[in-house]
Amino acid sequence: FFKELQHYWKELGSDCVLDLNAWAVRFASDIIFFNTTGKKFHFMAKYFNTLSTGKKIDIETKDSCMTEKIVKGFENAFAAIFFLLTTHSLLRHTIYWKQNKEHLKAHDQLRRVLCELVQERRKEVENTPIEEPLKPDIMNLLIAANTERDPNNLDKPLTDDAIQMSLFESIAASTDTTVSAFVFIVEYVGRYPEVEAKIKAEINSFFSDNLNRVVTYDDLNEFKYIEAVYYETTRINTAVPFMFRTNQREDEIAGYRWKPDTQFVVNYQAPHRNEKYFTDPEKFIPERFINVGSDGKNIFKKAFYPWGGGLHICPARNIGLAFVKMLLILLYRNYEVKLVNADKPIQTYHDFISHCADTKEIPTEELNFRDVQIKEAFIYSFYVSRIGMAISFRLPYPMLRSYEKFIRQQRTHNGHDSKLKPDALNLLLDLKEESVLNKKDNGDDNYRMGKKIFGTHYKRL
Repeated sequence: FFKELQHYWKELGSDCVLDLNAWAVRFASDIIFFNTTGKKFHFMAKYFNTLSTGKKIDIETKDSCMTEKIVKGFENAFAAIFFLLTTHSLLRHTIYWKQNKEHLKAHDQLRRVLCELVQERRKEVENTPIEEPLKPDIMNLLIAANTERDPNNLDKPLTDDAIQMSLFESIAASTDTTVSAFVFIVEYVGRYPEVEAKIKAEINSFFSDNLNRVVTYDDLNEFKYIEAVYYETTRINTAVPFMFRTNQREDEIAGYRWKPDTQFVVNYQAPHRNEKYFTDPEKFIPERFINVGSDGKNIFKKAFYPWGGGLHICPARNIGLAFVKMLLILLYRNYEVKLVNADKPIQTYHDFISHCADTKEIPTEELNFRDVQIKEAFIYSFYVSRIGMAISFRLPYPMLRSYEKFIRQQRTHNGHDSKLKPDALNLLLDLKEESVLNKKDNGDDNYRMGKKIFGTHYKRL
């Protein structure tokens, strides 16, 4: 896959400025979809065809129709999940009943497409002689599990519905998070020449005999500094900075009694930037993860959660780390990487995942759609209640303060001159700091939204 990527970059010419995030998304998608379904979806080739003014890649296959269905299905499903998790059920079934219906329909359509793919593959497996090995992709492994092909046949075979849900989670939970980590690393390395020099020195030292030889999985364990760079980058910009969790039984947390089925927002980012655990937490210092000493295990257990924690920790964390290390080695072994905006602070934006805004390549329509959904959902939550976030997400005051601290850290990290989105979280902080209250309505989105939501009650808030 990397050789294919190199071919496209060579065809575009050495003077072409590359959008690293756009290419990384398609590179990761090609690999993840292939390993998951056993089919090649040609994401890189399709993107190359949109950029190339000359040569085009012929990618028409018999699976093209199914490919487009799955790609479109995942695009709609991501928006649906985001909407369903961030919009209060009262709003979804009243003001947003139409959008709610459309998102549920999009989710069901993707399930049908995946089920169709599973059923088609199941027929292929059934028609394959038992002595003939199957391709080692995830879908084949799931279909063969607990059948006569499985030497550890301990239970009933998986249903089509169970398999399609596993496929969905394998794809949805891996692409954006992996790309986020990789792109942030390249952005940080490009701003710290001494870090880039150490990365190249480690690569050159290990491959001194042959810089062009194949990188094996066993090789990756030897790149301790690159691994430290990965940890430090994900500490500062965690791919998933917070996550939703729901309790199954009544619990007592922070002195409060919580009824079953209460939704919590767990802030993974907070300890990553806490001086109690990390000296100078806002500084990029990869060396802090080398020779961490006797406190190392304690730090990883109590203050470092790039993959979450507990029973629900990311099961593919080691694969994700290996993927990013491999791609970094191949990139810096073959190219001199220069950033277009190396003299500017790294700009970020967030949905459920932290993204690097400097190299983002998302269709404008999709990005605007997400912004509108987030903004309007919060606006109407505030109409329903003056303490909308506490009611909508059932958060006590201490947890609200903790989440406020996280948003403040993001604002500080992005710099005072960064363009903040006019969403309700930044609006609350602007109101609290009275940076909006002293302004007149000169077309400022935050000012108009503040007046619209809070009216004359903003001082009490």
